[in-house]
Amino acid sequence: MIQYDKLWALLEQRGISKIKFKNATNIGGNTFNSLKKNLSVTTDTLNNICMILDCNIEDIIEYIGDENEKQDFIDKINKAHFLN
Repeated sequence: MIQYDKLWALLEQRGISKIKFKNATNIGGNTFNSLKKNLSVTTDTLNNICMILDCNIEDIIEYIGDENEKQDFIDKINKAHFLN
Protein backbone atom coordinates (compact mmCIF):
# COMPACT_ATOMS: atom_id res chain seq x y z
CA MET A 1 0.00 0.00 0.00
CA ILE A 2 1.21 3.47 -0.85
CA GLN A 3 1.03 5.91 2.04
CA TYR A 4 1.41 9.68 1.98
CA ASP A 5 2.35 10.15 5.64
CA LYS A 6 5.73 11.49 4.52
CA LEU A 7 3.97 14.23 2.56
CA TRP A 8 2.05 15.42 5.60
CA ALA A 9 5.20 15.25 7.74
CA LEU A 10 7.13 17.29 5.16
CA LEU A 11 4.41 19.93 5.08
CA GLU A 12 4.39 20.14 8.87
CA GLN A 13 8.19 20.36 8.94
CA ARG A 14 8.02 23.27 6.51
CA GLY A 15 5.17 24.98 8.36
CA ILE A 16 2.68 24.56 5.52
CA SER A 17 -0.93 23.79 6.44
CA LYS A 18 -2.85 21.19 4.45
CA ILE A 19 -5.29 23.83 3.24
CA LYS A 20 -2.52 26.20 2.17
CA PHE A 21 -0.86 23.27 0.35
CA LYS A 22 -4.12 22.32 -1.39
CA ASN A 23 -4.74 25.86 -2.54
CA ALA A 24 -1.14 26.52 -3.61
CA THR A 25 -0.94 23.34 -5.67
CA ASN A 26 -4.41 23.74 -7.17
CA ILE A 27 -5.15 20.10 -6.30
CA GLY A 28 -8.83 19.26 -6.66
CA GLY A 29 -10.91 18.19 -3.69
CA ASN A 30 -11.19 14.56 -4.82
CA THR A 31 -7.44 14.26 -5.35
CA PHE A 32 -6.73 15.90 -2.02
CA ASN A 33 -9.09 13.46 -0.29
CA SER A 34 -7.39 10.56 -2.09
CA LEU A 35 -4.06 11.71 -0.69
CA LYS A 36 -5.52 11.98 2.81
CA LYS A 37 -6.98 8.46 2.51
CA ASN A 38 -3.84 6.90 0.95
CA LEU A 39 -5.69 6.18 -2.29
CA SER A 40 -4.34 6.30 -5.84
CA VAL A 41 -3.46 9.58 -7.47
CA THR A 42 -1.91 10.20 -10.86
CA THR A 43 1.81 10.40 -11.45
CA ASP A 44 1.15 13.90 -12.82
CA THR A 45 -0.17 14.89 -9.40
CA LEU A 46 2.87 13.40 -7.67
CA ASN A 47 5.16 15.12 -10.17
CA ASN A 48 3.51 18.49 -9.52
CA ILE A 49 3.76 18.04 -5.75
CA CYS A 50 7.47 17.22 -6.02
CA MET A 51 8.05 20.17 -8.34
CA ILE A 52 6.23 22.62 -6.07
CA LEU A 53 7.83 21.32 -2.87
CA ASP A 54 11.22 20.87 -4.58
CA CYS A 55 11.56 17.34 -3.26
CA ASN A 56 12.00 13.77 -4.47
CA ILE A 57 9.18 11.25 -4.75
CA GLU A 58 10.55 9.24 -1.81
CA ASP A 59 10.16 12.39 0.32
CA ILE A 60 6.36 12.26 -0.04
CA ILE A 61 5.32 8.62 -0.49
CA GLU A 62 6.20 5.27 1.00
CA TYR A 63 5.28 1.71 0.09
CA ILE A 64 4.14 -0.36 3.07
CA GLY A 65 3.89 -4.06 2.30
CA ASP A 66 0.73 -5.90 3.30
CA GLU A 67 0.95 -9.70 3.07
CA ASN A 68 -2.84 -10.14 2.90
CA GLU A 69 -3.12 -7.60 0.08
CA LYS A 70 -0.20 -9.26 -1.71
CA GLN A 71 -1.76 -12.71 -1.45
CA ASP A 72 -5.14 -11.42 -2.68
CA PHE A 73 -3.40 -9.92 -5.72
CA ILE A 74 -1.51 -13.16 -6.44
CA ASP A 75 -4.74 -15.16 -6.12
CA LYS A 76 -6.48 -12.85 -8.62
CA ILE A 77 -3.62 -13.21 -11.10
CA ASN A 78 -3.59 -16.99 -10.74
CA LYS A 79 -7.37 -17.17 -11.17
CA ALA A 80 -7.28 -14.95 -14.28
CA HIS A 81 -4.45 -17.01 -15.76
CA PHE A 82 -6.33 -20.23 -15.05
CA LEU A 83 -9.46 -18.91 -16.80
CA ASN A 84 -7.57 -18.00 -20.00
